[in-house]
Amino acid sequence: MAKMKGGQKWLYERLKYPDRARKAGLEGRVRVQFIVTGKGDVEDARFIRGIGGG
Repeated sequence: MAKMKGGQKWLYERLKYPDRARKAGLEGRVRVQFIVTGKGDVEDARFIRGIGGG
């Protein structure tokens, strides 16, 4: 099974919490779908479901 370069640490370092959502106190989960290539690169990332607010 392919593994993403940098793992979850890489992903968490790139998360962006929209200012509007933060100011409104919005919290929740988002669903993201992506492909991890055999080299560990992420391709075709897209949001499946967001929480809104930004």
